[in-house]
Amino acid sequence: MKTVFSILAIVIFILVIRLLSSDGGIGEYQQLSTKLEMIESENDQLRESNLTLKKEVQELQSNTKIIETIARQKLGMIKKGEVFIKVIEVPIAKTKEKIEITELAQ
Repeated sequence: MKTVFSILAIVIFILVIRLLSSDGGIGEYQQLSTKLEMIESENDQLRESNLTLKKEVQELQSNTKIIETIARQKLGMIKKGEVFIKVIEVPIAKTKEKIEITELAQ
C-alpha cells in the first residue's frame, strides 16, 4: 500500500510541476487572460469610436448646414458672389529682422 501511495504522490507531484511550468499551464493561462482583457478594452474603445462616427455620418447626411460649414472650413470653398479674404499673420521676429535689414541698407 505504501508503494501505491508513493507512486501516486510522485505522479501528482509531476502533474503539479507540469501544470505550473509548462505550455498550457497556469502561467500561460494568466498571460492569455491579461491579453484577452487588453483586447476587450481595445474593442470597447473601437465600438465607442464607431458609434461616434455613425452619429457624425447621420448628421452629415441629414444636415446640409454642417456640410456647408465643413466645406468652408476644411476645403476653403465659398458661395457664388462671395469674396474670400485670407488673413496672414507675420511673426514679430521676422518683421523686426526685415526692419533692421532695411535700415542698414539705407
